[in-house]
Amino acid sequence: MKPEIDLVIEEDVTISYEKALYAYLEILVNELGEPNWEMSLTLCGNDRIAGLNREYRGKEGPTDVLTFVMEEGEEEDVFFPDPTGHRSVGDIVVSLEKVKENSRELGIPYEEELKRVILHGILHLKGMTHEGYDWTTGMLKEQETLLKKYKDIGFAEENETFLD
Repeated sequence: MKPEIDLVIEEDVTISYEKALYAYLEILVNELGEPNWEMSLTLCGNDRIAGLNREYRGKEGPTDVLTFVMEEGEEEDVFFPDPTGHRSVGDIVVSLEKVKENSRELGIPYEEELKRVILHGILHLKGMTHEGYDWTTGMLKEQETLLKKYKDIGFAEENETFLD
């Protein structure tokens, strides 16, 4: 079984690596033992994610990633299971604009930061959470371990590293 991943690229975003990004997502989800997942990844700009951040978290301004986890019992197919065997787990929204800002601020490649926030969202979809930002334990440690494990799977264009 292959995961069912909906990759949504909003109007204000242009990328040249859609197929490679999709392949990366498929590899991650399969290798994390979730081949029956149905999920979406939306790529947007700061304005869109700032609106979602305000609406759903009560916080002002853009963030890099938001994850909307489908709660158990919330699925529409509880009484009518998906005949394909897929299980809806939720949605990840990433601001590429904020990822670019983060990569410049941190002095790291854009692709590395994009992989980091995508992994962050996927781990939340798996039910993992974190208190604060201790990178040496729990979810954030797992995130960085997976980031290293899959570092050789590339998808962004060389000119999209945005390093100053």
